[in-house]
Amino acid sequence: MKTIVETKKRAGLETLEYNREGTTKLIFLQHGIHSNKENPMHMLGVMLTRLGYRVVAIDAYKHGSRGASPFQPKDEDLAALEVPEVIQTTAHDIKALYEKAFQHQYPTFSIIGISMGGMVAHYLSRLSKSIDTVIALISTPDFYRTAMELFPQAKREQYETAAEQAEKRIQTMNPATHAESMHFKRLIMMNGTEDPLINYKHSEAFALAHPERSIIFRTYKTEHAITPAMQKDLEALLED
Repeated sequence: MKTIVETKKRAGLETLEYNREGTTKLIFLQHGIHSNKENPMHMLGVMLTRLGYRVVAIDAYKHGSRGASPFQPKDEDLAALEVPEVIQTTAHDIKALYEKAFQHQYPTFSIIGISMGGMVAHYLSRLSKSIDTVIALISTPDFYRTAMELFPQAKREQYETAAEQAEKRIQTMNPATHAESMHFKRLIMMNGTEDPLINYKHSEAFALAHPERSIIFRTYKTEHAITPAMQKDLEALLED
């Protein structure tokens, strides 16, 4: 059965949607930093439709079709400081899109996010009680510790005011310290043990700290990349 891929305009956002006859579930697919809704997620979109999902992807705030500085053109330091705002805004955008365009047809939805997109997924679970499954690939629920590792003290001193503002926002948003407000039926986290950007131990610590929650955490011998083994395991988990 053929997957149909279409670009649409919904609730003021441009969406990229994957669908085929017989899909019964809804999932949002969210890209990482400096990427967009088209790249490189086509393979995941097609796989998810085979599993019965209608797949909807949007460009993150200031990315892709709504690109803006400091992401387009790219300034690594200033972009890093704006990541919390991007995560927060994009999560609110997905929530509004679901409520305006899809809630009447799908009483619940899932979300899969890659890297920064996984952080969007984690944060979105604090905003919506309609989430079924959160899937975070090469990502983390601990925004604060990850930010401190990726933006060291020397850079925080260089951008003192902006760094302080970003740090305050991260502390307020941080799912790792607000787990009680995360609404999901199941959380799947997959990380690389050799990832130089996202420390897998933060996801592991979150899973171990919440044995009462339905959390699946797996690691793979890889850097900051989605591997065939990761995708195969995810497909098997979502077929259950």
